Amino acid sequence: MEQLGIQPTQLLLQIFNFLILMYLLKRFLYKPVQKLLEERKKKIEDGLKFSDKAKQELEESQNKRDEIIKKAKEETKEIIAQAKKDAKIVEQDLIRQAQIEAQNILQKAKKDIELERQYLKKRIETETIDIATIMVSKILQEILDEREHRQIIGKKIATIARRIQKE
Repeated sequence: MEQLGIQPTQLLLQIFNFLILMYLLKRFLYKPVQKLLEERKKKIEDGLKFSDKAKQELEESQNKRDEIIKKAKEETKEIIAQAKKDAKIVEQDLIRQAQIEAQNILQKAKKDIELERQYLKKRIETETIDIATIMVSKILQEILDEREHRQIIGKKIATIARRIQKE
């Protein structure tokens, strides 16, 4: 080896120095660097797990939100449909009440007209009788004497009274 320019003591010292350097590097540099790399790897894995979990929770919350919106739309449609039905029922009730009220007003008006007609008929009859009586009495006063006059008036009054009672 000496022919190659390598001295065995120097080679042994270099090997020994190399081993010491390896030991020191392993103990003070490699382990802390390895530990740092492991911690970093763990943080990255935790971050990825957290990210995956967050994505999953986001998807779940979006699905829940979509379901809630869908249910709300369905409930809104049902409420609108029920409101339309209720409005139609109320409308029909109002129309029915208006028709009943109109019929009541019409019947009352007919009744009032009939009562007024009967009243006017009786009044006309009474006035006609009064006028006829006055006319007959004037005519009879001129034509008949007192006794005949009373007989005729009595008969006419009795006839008129019977007619009124019949009606």
